[in-house]
Amino acid sequence: MEGRTLFSGELTYEELDSALDRGATIKTTSLTDTFDAAAYRKLYGDRAVPLFVIDGKRLSVVTADAKPTFRAGQSVVSLVRPERADVSAVGEPEPTVATVDETQTSGEATI
Repeated sequence: MEGRTLFSGELTYEELDSALDRGATIKTTSLTDTFDAAAYRKLYGDRAVPLFVIDGKRLSVVTADAKPTFRAGQSVVSLVRPERADVSAVGEPEPTVATVDETQTSGEATI
């Protein structure tokens, strides 16, 4: 029994899990006449991996062998890696999320 490769041939489960651990998010982007596929690609570049396409009430899974044709009225659900790709000396990405300052004692946190 053969299956189809989901999303892209380069994205394994381990890479998906690792990307999420490093700050990637799952985002839904609505395509319109003014924000089309070209604008989507310009905004995200190679940081985005399309996972699903929502067209009305239909959800389509993106597969490596059948790339979707995006058009106005659809929504694209994508894995989007953070813009910042700085790597520290040990090879780990630097954090890109806000942290809570735990030195405050007033009960308020600085984010």
